[in-house]
Amino acid sequence: MPETYSAPIPETWQFAWCPHGQCRTPAQARQLAYHPAHVPGTNIGDLLRLDLISDPFIGRQFRDAYWIEMKDFWYCCEIEIPADALSAADQAMLCFDGIDTIADIWLNGRKLAETRNMFQRHRLPAMDLLEAGANELMICLRPPGKSGLETARSWGVDLPALNAAFQTQERLVIRKMQMSYGWDNTPRILMSGIYRPVALTLQAGAALVDAAVRTEGIDPGHSGATLGFDVTASASDAIEQPQLHIRGEGQACHFEETVPLAFDCTGQAHAAIRVDDPQLWWPHTLGESHLYHTAIELLDGDDVIDRCERDVGIAQIRRCDSPITMEPVTYRVGSPKDGVPDLDGADNGPWSHVPLETPAPAPHQRVVFEVNGEPLPILGANWQPPDAVYSRVDDDQLKSLVTNAREAGLNMIRIWGGGYIEHPAFYEACSELGILVWQDFPFACGTFPQVDPFLDEVRTEAEDIVKQLRSYPCLAAWCGDNESDMIYHDRGIDPKQNRLNHEILPQAVERLDPGRYFHMSSPSGIDYPRSPWSGDNRNWGAWDPSGNYTHIRREEATFISEAGAYALPDMRTIEAHIPVADRWPLNSETWDLHNGDVDTFKRHFWGRNKPMWEAFSSCEDIDDAVEVSQFAQAWGAKVLVEHCRARWPETGGMLWWKLNDCWPCMDGGLYDYELRPRTIVKAMRAAAAPTLLCVGQPLNQDSLELRLINHSDEYITGTFALEVWQLGKNKPVDGTVLEAEVPPWQTSILGSIPLGQELDPETTVLRTAVYTTDAPVHTSLWTLAPRTAWRCYKETDWIRAIWNC
Repeated sequence: MPETYSAPIPETWQFAWCPHGQCRTPAQARQLAYHPAHVPGTNIGDLLRLDLISDPFIGRQFRDAYWIEMKDFWYCCEIEIPADALSAADQAMLCFDGIDTIADIWLNGRKLAETRNMFQRHRLPAMDLLEAGANELMICLRPPGKSGLETARSWGVDLPALNAAFQTQERLVIRKMQMSYGWDNTPRILMSGIYRPVALTLQAGAALVDAAVRTEGIDPGHSGATLGFDVTASASDAIEQPQLHIRGEGQACHFEETVPLAFDCTGQAHAAIRVDDPQLWWPHTLGESHLYHTAIELLDGDDVIDRCERDVGIAQIRRCDSPITMEPVTYRVGSPKDGVPDLDGADNGPWSHVPLETPAPAPHQRVVFEVNGEPLPILGANWQPPDAVYSRVDDDQLKSLVTNAREAGLNMIRIWGGGYIEHPAFYEACSELGILVWQDFPFACGTFPQVDPFLDEVRTEAEDIVKQLRSYPCLAAWCGDNESDMIYHDRGIDPKQNRLNHEILPQAVERLDPGRYFHMSSPSGIDYPRSPWSGDNRNWGAWDPSGNYTHIRREEATFISEAGAYALPDMRTIEAHIPVADRWPLNSETWDLHNGDVDTFKRHFWGRNKPMWEAFSSCEDIDDAVEVSQFAQAWGAKVLVEHCRARWPETGGMLWWKLNDCWPCMDGGLYDYELRPRTIVKAMRAAAAPTLLCVGQPLNQDSLELRLINHSDEYITGTFALEVWQLGKNKPVDGTVLEAEVPPWQTSILGSIPLGQELDPETTVLRTAVYTTDAPVHTSLWTLAPRTAWRCYKETDWIRAIWNC
């Protein structure tokens, strides 16, 4: 193997700051006062570690850190290169896996490059600037806010004419994590940093640049599979007999093969091998998530040129083909312009059902995912970076969160477009633990510029993102953005005018990751973005229990990609971050800021939380509010999950907003910022049971249904009951008993009872019971009013027994 030298990169760097533009060269920056820094890391992370700023997550202290976004930050280190390593090399590459965001990179006093994209890796040829011995690397990180304004002027972009949620238009021209500018669940923290690893590699001759793997086909009956390898090499024309040697070691079998390569003029080649009797990769709700630890070697004849290793899963994940049908509908879904007297998740207008004068045809098409040919009901969660100061998140925390998702019964995580491309440890954990990933490209809630410099930048970014993630077996879908099509449509603009998600992003996926499902925007449907009958949808009905969850019981969406309800975090998390004087009542400015308000936009979420919680119980103090809010959230989630699962495959899946909070706040996370579980975790786990006997209350019907959800491979046969109980009595007052057999992967309505006047909503509890069965079946219960559910939770052990709490 030709010699490769990887120069050791120091863990401890130095950093300093100055007013924007004061130091334009390394010579000027050397005069600054420097402090120890950690790389990978961020400037806010370093300032916190040195106690140079207060914790921005306590109270309103994040405002005290606003000065940081106005400064230039210089980072520097020395990299030692032995003279013999330098003389032996004919190429050198300085590699940054992530720089946030606007940076000038200087090597030995000379500018090597400028970067302006947080999401892509930067591979910089550096051979001409290296010296034997000590090499000075200096990086100037420019203020992203000011840089956005400067960039807009240079491109001729009229920022005020662009639409951006929370009135932060400057974020639309800078390829930086969008939520950093302030969102309705995170403060404005415009940090900068070298947040992913740095490497300097010296190489003589050809080298392996990339080796992507995908499952190109699986035989019927799973008797064999074809794996494809897309290989990129530098100096490939110097390889006389190029070959690829592949060896994969699984739990009970392995594969090994050497195949010839034919590089094109760009240094790319494709190879394929067959694997007999493969152990397939499955999401954990369908089977084992088998991985092959695979070594990939680039050969010249018998000589090894370069090698890499990765875990390979053999799987094909697709959206099921289903026909588009035209069916009559009686309503349309509203937009912000609709002032109808109808609430859905406490939003007037958006997502409301606006009646049509006469029924009209609308296109219908299911959204159902399948893995290795097997349809899969999706129950998952959205994902924001686990910490708004993302440099504080480590690999163990990422794996712990993915493990939490699995233990809650979830099988998909959606990487939301307002965040960033997660660390490899996240995708490795999802692949290991059998969690599918829906990956938004990092665009959210805005009409992004359509000028050529921006489009060219996005094209390069998209190609690199696809290359980063395409080999992970957990990757189920790409999505163009979060809510941009919806914003275009709501403003009377054809969403196809957005060339990003209608041209550049799908082209990158088609070219570099063929066969992977691409979803145009979230939400998006065939005829308009909010269509519930095709594409994906939102439902915040768990946040609004009015009418005993009318907004859930009427839902007929084909896929719900965001659904949620807010709750307070654990009391210990509150005590660590909310000053005593601000903890009660909950309508203080501090709580407003920890519950959705940002300085540029007020969300007034307290006005939405208060009636939701009071539908269950009054809150006399902060301890009451924690318990009631978490129960209200959990109960709403239970209603929604059972509704969606009973509708499968008409509703292909539901993704809760969200898995965890990214700072201490009232939000929808199953886990709060300190990773303490809310009550919803146990409710979600119970509602996710593969076989579930539950109660449904169809809208506009005078009956209650006993439903058996059988999401397993087995027939379920037995005797089941729907029992009517009254709080305070020790036996059922009415009910029905039925014998039934339910086929695999179906929901059956076993029977019903009339919803008569004798059923007092204030005391009636509908409980399901299993008398006999040939397989485990989990039970559930239903009430006719939220306050009765709360009484049941406090006065009996029925709910606690089901939720195991």
